[in-house]
Amino acid sequence: MTDQLVIAGRAFGSRLIVGTGKYRSFQEMARAHEASGAEMVTVAVRRVNLSDRSKESLLDYIDRAKFFLLPNTAACYSAEEAIRTARLGREAGLSEWVKLEVIGDQATLYPDVQATLEATRVLVKEGFTVLPYTSDDIVFAKRLLDAGFPASDVQVLGPNDRKGNMVARIHGSGAKKPLLFICHLDVVEARRADWSMDPFQFIEKDGYFYGRGTGDIKDGDTFLVTTFIRLKQEHYQPDRDLILALTADEEGGAFNGVAWLIKNHRDLIDAEYVINPDAGDFELDNGKHLLVGIQASEKLYQDFDLKVTNPGGHSSLPTSENAIYQLAEGLTRLEKYHFPFELNEVTREYFKQEADIVGGQTGADMKGILQTPPDPAALARLSAIPYYNARFRTTCVATRLDGGHANNALPGMAHANVNCRILPGHSGDEIEATLVKVLDDSHIVVTHAPGLASSGIPNPPSAAASSVAIPFSGASRPT
Repeated sequence: MTDQLVIAGRAFGSRLIVGTGKYRSFQEMARAHEASGAEMVTVAVRRVNLSDRSKESLLDYIDRAKFFLLPNTAACYSAEEAIRTARLGREAGLSEWVKLEVIGDQATLYPDVQATLEATRVLVKEGFTVLPYTSDDIVFAKRLLDAGFPASDVQVLGPNDRKGNMVARIHGSGAKKPLLFICHLDVVEARRADWSMDPFQFIEKDGYFYGRGTGDIKDGDTFLVTTFIRLKQEHYQPDRDLILALTADEEGGAFNGVAWLIKNHRDLIDAEYVINPDAGDFELDNGKHLLVGIQASEKLYQDFDLKVTNPGGHSSLPTSENAIYQLAEGLTRLEKYHFPFELNEVTREYFKQEADIVGGQTGADMKGILQTPPDPAALARLSAIPYYNARFRTTCVATRLDGGHANNALPGMAHANVNCRILPGHSGDEIEATLVKVLDDSHIVVTHAPGLASSGIPNPPSAAASSVAIPFSGASRPT
């Protein structure tokens, strides 16, 4: 079988993991395991009779030659309890693997993600292979309830148990329309081998936090939840409702939380403005406060697939047609192409204010690009700085590459993913047409993946909202 599940270097021919609970008898359990085709059986350590081996045990009905045993810490409600249970299972000879479960809510059996993380740190250091039971962080909701939010003002909703979106509300006087704060709970995939430390452990070292999601954007989740708790405990009543939405699947997946809430529960998040900590930056210069960046407009995300196919052949007889070379030449042309320089109301105001804050040559260059026409030398210098270049043009960059099927065969196929961030006012179809023109090879077939840019949803340039920017400007001054 080529489609194997590989965990910690061990390959499994089946992706199905079966359990040992809810069967009418151990014999029925054994028959179900055999019929399932699974290779891994998970066992709750607490259900195994470890004190008297002379008595019948469910382990007697699991063929260890056929099934890999995966102990679990079911019914543990703290990190300490789960660690103790995992150690007990190992000492009893079950396995050094553990399906780690730390329950955070008895009614729903949702996990306590923080406690799961704490237990994982300890067990990994002790040599365990840990498979954590986790989810989008519903325990945030529990902390809000514990802080005094009524249950009617804290809800967890989603299309299934794995894709929860938490919505909380602080009631204001109603003089103004609500203000919505959003932040996502999921993180970008990470490969352990690419990191110098475990990306799935939260580590504080030398004054920095490490771990997947510490900057995108578990920190924002934490800031918002902490602030909402503080405002509630201080009995703060604003002139409008404040809404907090922590959502699933922003980085990828089939159930984007914001889109799901808009479609199914628009009333819970309907607001005049939205503030998202995932955009805008606090900029410092050797500890000196420079600015608080507020993102007032959004580029559209769109992936495009570039594919070349040809007959292939044997590597001992090269031909003039090679899918890898053809695709590489097209990508080289794309690398050298720059989408047109463009400012809108928001970005023009940004560079106008940033110029005096930054000063020096960079500040002068910002003033230079605001001229009509923009100063070519100033534009060239700012274009060489990715942070500024991405603010005044659409960008498209190759992010993945694949080709061929064997070391001794000519490639009959090569394809690449090109990721584009499209300026407001431009469509995915327009950018696709530009890619086709820049690649300049009819053999390179360009198709776009599903996404907002290809959904037909308009994305016009936004207006600069001074009613939001002015309060932030006052709040960000050094004190």
